[in-house]
Amino acid sequence: MADMLQVPILAEAEKAIPAAMVTTTSDVPYNFRPVTSLGIVKGVSVRTRNICADIFIGLNALVGGKNYLLTQLFKDTRQEAYNNMLAEAVAIGGNCIVNVRYDTTELGVLCYGTACTIVAK
Repeated sequence: MADMLQVPILAEAEKAIPAAMVTTTSDVPYNFRPVTSLGIVKGVSVRTRNICADIFIGLNALVGGKNYLLTQLFKDTRQEAYNNMLAEAVAIGGNCIVNVRYDTTELGVLCYGTACTIVAK
């Protein structure tokens, strides 16, 4: 299943929509004006742990403290959902995403926002 990741599209998406053009606000970045709204774009990521990680996590739960394996798993899952959202926005012609939000459950992470096209003022 790992072969199904669209790595070339993700690399292209990161070039087409730089981090400064992805915002949690409803406004487009300063010195730009919106041209069109392309609709909602989504990125979903669901990951599971392996048996060795489950054993280590169980042992860590006995002594308490920060769980580095789960923290890294969550960070990777969140980043993958973000990258998938970028790829979807580029696929429909967007160069900016506004109102970005994350929704997290025990199963995975959903990252969504509104894709739009913007031009410099």
